[in-house]
Amino acid sequence: MLILGGLIIGGIVIFGSRYASLKSDDQILQEAIWEQSRREDEQQKSAAELIKTVLPTPESCANLKAGFVFDYLDLEPDDLVSWPDWTLHATPAEQTCVLDALHTTNTQAYTLQGREYVIETPSNKSVVRFLDAVGSATLTTEGINYGDPNVPMDLLVGGYFVERTEMRLSAKFAF
Repeated sequence: MLILGGLIIGGIVIFGSRYASLKSDDQILQEAIWEQSRREDEQQKSAAELIKTVLPTPESCANLKAGFVFDYLDLEPDDLVSWPDWTLHATPAEQTCVLDALHTTNTQAYTLQGREYVIETPSNKSVVRFLDAVGSATLTTEGINYGDPNVPMDLLVGGYFVERTEMRLSAKFAF
């Protein structure tokens, strides 16, 4: 009987200590909230640094001229919708430069939005909006005049990236 009583008391002590060491639902919820808050703080710090970073100009833009960008933008249709296929107006090297710059831009924007960017072939509309934004960088970039066919493409794209950084709000915009 004494042994049986000892086993019962031992079982109660073991079960009680295990039960007492379990975290309550409130503790689990509180830890989850703290972890989520910590992650959000890290994301905000990372985004604050990223938004201040001027994106690097893609190497594929070196030794190219920006004339094709201005020539294409001059084809602006009256309805502003039916733009011609941009790939018909750019060489393969120019297409690579534009796509590399667009993907660099979108990668930063999606990162700032807390989303993952999957690289895929963009629509003609997306590329037209991007080329228009890049072309408008001539307004804020020293040494570039709109329509100058001899402007180095890396200077134009670099100017656009600086403009995105300085505007801060547009850095989250993706094409």
